[in-house]
Amino acid sequence: MRYSKSLIKTLKETPKGVTSTNQALLERGSFIYQVGSGIFAYMPLGFLVFEKIRKIIIDELNKIGCQEVSLPILHPSELWKTSGRFSEIGPELLKVNTDKEAEFVLAMTHEEVITPLAKSKIQSFTDLPFCLNQISKKIRFEARPRGGLIRLREFTMQDAYSFHANQKQLDETFETFIDAYKKIFEKIGLEVIIVQADSGIMGGSDSMEFMALSEVGEDTVLICPKCQKAFNLETKEDKKCPDDGEDLKIEKAIEMAHVFNLGTKYSDSFLCSYSLITANVAIKRSTFEAAKGFDTGMRRFEDTELGIRLWEMNCRFSYRQDARGYHLFFTGQSDRGLASGEYFGFFYRHPYQTVLVFL
Repeated sequence: MRYSKSLIKTLKETPKGVTSTNQALLERGSFIYQVGSGIFAYMPLGFLVFEKIRKIIIDELNKIGCQEVSLPILHPSELWKTSGRFSEIGPELLKVNTDKEAEFVLAMTHEEVITPLAKSKIQSFTDLPFCLNQISKKIRFEARPRGGLIRLREFTMQDAYSFHANQKQLDETFETFIDAYKKIFEKIGLEVIIVQADSGIMGGSDSMEFMALSEVGEDTVLICPKCQKAFNLETKEDKKCPDDGEDLKIEKAIEMAHVFNLGTKYSDSFLCSYSLITANVAIKRSTFEAAKGFDTGMRRFEDTELGIRLWEMNCRFSYRQDARGYHLFFTGQSDRGLASGEYFGFFYRHPYQTVLVFL
């Protein structure tokens, strides 16, 4: 694309009311546009970065057998009442009433939809395990949105759900997700640490968070300087490493991903079961177990990457996230039209790379 035709309008000054350094730079650089408190639109440049990140995530999850689906954001309230979360979650869960008195929930996660979906398809142990993955919009009515793209009311999140016949399958998938996310962050170029954490409102156990250390982070992690083992402050009562007794170092961080074991929490609520069959004879029916691995807000990748580069005094994206595959600059006058036309024509015929031509 020619730069003169692109919608890249940079700002000299920080927009009024913006206090987050990351948000200020993303808005000034024409990556995002603020629609309201905690609500943002991606500009063309920001969307190109977003799509690059999305492709990296999808490619890695495809390698571990995650099948991509698209789930609705509007959920009948009965599903959330069945799981018990309709009354358990506070005002962050946005509820919608229609003129016909039908009640709905705007999705903050998708356990209540994916579990009945799996129930309708799983009949036998031979159907297990399998994994479904999606990248979609989520709504969480944050009381105080802040930090640019860090804490939002409307955001995009990748979440994957896997279903298993037994604990052994579940444990294997859990480790597979851990390895997949390690590769995702490595490809994106974002350094993270893995932290033992709490599952929060989703429930379950074996909870691991991927944290990016950052001065603008809202989470606090405890790191052992000797063995480098890390803990979320919320799950650690003392400040000593349980392995070697060292004093734990306190660091600020941003939660980038969360992998945890849901067990039978939702399959129990929705009465999910499958048949164990030997020699064509049904022996019994068993509840299947579920694990969930999700990336907590894809928009955080863009904001966090920029924030960390800022603290390194180098405001840039890593090349894997950069929206611009190539830049062509022409400073001469006599032949710049011809030269730019030739090069632009070449890259136009190779659309897998994004090109900005400065004339």
